[in-house]
Amino acid sequence: LAAFVRRTLSDIAQVPGVVTPTFASRSVGAVYAYDRAPSTLVLYVNGGLIGNPSRAFATALSVVNVLAATRLQGSIEEFKAEAAGDFANDAATLETRAWLAAVFSRESASPDFINRALAAISATTPDDVQRVARTYLGNPTIALVLPRGTNLQD
Repeated sequence: LAAFVRRTLSDIAQVPGVVTPTFASRSVGAVYAYDRAPSTLVLYVNGGLIGNPSRAFATALSVVNVLAATRLQGSIEEFKAEAAGDFANDAATLETRAWLAAVFSRESASPDFINRALAAISATTPDDVQRVARTYLGNPTIALVLPRGTNLQD
């Protein structure tokens, strides 16, 4: 879900007139914190790169609302490949693999947790994405975080 949302928001941010090219290159993303209880999905729109972030924020929020309410049409293979790549890249260091081993062992997962995670990503269906989107995005908590100035008293 995080890969799908990140990619979708990134594509929207690149539509001419929605945001500037600089904003589009660093403006949107999603992070899925699956190792916490309850799990969370954080979507972000970086409004600090433009003067008025309200249009990009409203666009991102409408995408989230549609995703939570509508079944995906078409293939999600590209998003699954991106999610698998993100997982593999994130599991490249010894430190990260040790952390993943701890998280998966806490959940009583087998020692082949990396292969099992990649297999689970591969088996993901559009219905799975819809179900998870409803869980995490159906009633979102929204925080608008504004950048601070360089003066610590701001």
